[in-house]
Amino acid sequence: MDKKYSYTFPLVVRTVNNISSETSFAASAREDYASFEEVGQAAKLLEEEKEKKYSGNVVLECKSSKEEFYEYEDAIISCDAKNTGNVFIEDADVCFEDECKKISLGISQLKNVTFDIDELKIGSREVPVTLRNELVSKADYVNFKVNDIPNIEIENLEFPANASYNKNFSVSFALTKKSQSNPKDVEVILAQNGLSKKWSMRELSEGRKFVVVFEGRQLKFGKNNYRINVDYSDGLGKKYNANREFSIELADATPLQRLLLVFNNFESISVETIILIFNIANNKT
Repeated sequence: MDKKYSYTFPLVVRTVNNISSETSFAASAREDYASFEEVGQAAKLLEEEKEKKYSGNVVLECKSSKEEFYEYEDAIISCDAKNTGNVFIEDADVCFEDECKKISLGISQLKNVTFDIDELKIGSREVPVTLRNELVSKADYVNFKVNDIPNIEIENLEFPANASYNKNFSVSFALTKKSQSNPKDVEVILAQNGLSKKWSMRELSEGRKFVVVFEGRQLKFGKNNYRINVDYSDGLGKKYNANREFSIELADATPLQRLLLVFNNFESISVETIILIFNIANNKT
């Protein structure tokens, strides 16, 4: 299925007496993802909690240090466990993923348990924290989102290898978002012979194509160097960059046109060179 679209799935149930009911659900690559294993795990924990009758006398409340992280960040999961019954809970395992810590809870006692996470999986997460011993099985779910590092690549770059003085030509390229997270504060600069064109975007949520038209008379005779530079950041202000370079040759120009092309680069020409150019022009006239 195309990840750019959202899909709606209808469900219809009919009895032999032709009584029917219908509903639907939607699926999209942009929404939260729940695997079959995660759903099965949730059902198993719920069944286990029902089997151990004292579970109803335990309160387990967990939360993450933030609701949204980047993959290079560290996260902390903090849980409060309280025994609201009248039975001492001894040597219970409080577990988050593969890490477990043992606690005992006296009557009406509350304890805090924390987990440090330095390797975060990408995507929206709903992860159970469990408290278990022979009397109790309790679970609480921690919801948070982990963003990958934003990534932009410059693709589909098209330009002519050669240009003519009297003809226009175009340069086209695309910015492709290669990450799930959206790059922020995107600045695109196309630089050529000391001149530049600039575009700014608050956020890049999907690919963008750029087409820039140039006049051959804007170039200099010979090799012209171009650079596409893209600066962007993530939601925490961390900076990133992508760039590509290419060149276009201007070889189709008459002697007079070559002389005029020199003035496209006044900023980089010394005073002595400018005087020499004018002398040549005067001699030709």
